[in-house]
Amino acid sequence: MPATETGQVVLIGATTRTRTSSQCGADEPFHVVAPVPLSADDLEVLVRRGVELRQSAIADEAIEAITSASDGDARVALTTLDTAIVLAPRR
Repeated sequence: MPATETGQVVLIGATTRTRTSSQCGADEPFHVVAPVPLSADDLEVLVRRGVELRQSAIADEAIEAITSASDGDARVALTTLDTAIVLAPRR
């Protein structure tokens, strides 16, 4: 780990839980970045782009349901979209 100690390599981690230095026992400085919830309009753009990239189609009512149920979380919106696409009957 000498490369990390000298700053040649920077380790980046992500978690869905907020950690503090006392919880993880870290003596080294670290920076916590908390995600900001997206607006409904931003989520709608994201979901529509996801539909386009997956070469699929979805009703406007379904997009509205996904964005409102996602509570500002893009991960939830895209996971819900993927699930809907996989479970939708093929035409």
